[in-house]
Amino acid sequence: LPHTDIAAHALNELEASTVTKVYLVGRRGPAQGAFTPKELKELLNLPGVRVVMDPSDLALTEAEEAELKGGPRQRRRVMEELRKALDNVTNNATTEEAANVTKELHLRFYRSPEELIGSEGGRVTRVKLQKNKLVEGRAVGTGEFEE
Repeated sequence: LPHTDIAAHALNELEASTVTKVYLVGRRGPAQGAFTPKELKELLNLPGVRVVMDPSDLALTEAEEAELKGGPRQRRRVMEELRKALDNVTNNATTEEAANVTKELHLRFYRSPEELIGSEGGRVTRVKLQKNKLVEGRAVGTGEFEE
């Protein structure tokens, strides 16, 4: 991160942080994500960070595949990067790489935050998520929940 355009005060906070797990939650699917392929590639290749994804989040419906094929090239490249990352996570993790991992980045798609669950001290300890499905391009809750 020191070689990016991150603000110095933000970099200092991150370096001093004890946070080891970060969850990036998207209400819609990966094909609708607003990040660029370059941004995503940088995010997925942060040193010392293990990327965790649910393979079912990358399984697109026929309609989503058609939308992806007919849509902007940038969206197809985003999906390519996500699929490559998933392949690397499941097939190519070496013992040396695993030894250097100190943080985790969890990418969750088709989810909406429903409730913040905390301890008596007021600290958030869990987040209740509702699973979504796409209906005419909009994220609609399914009534199924997870934490």
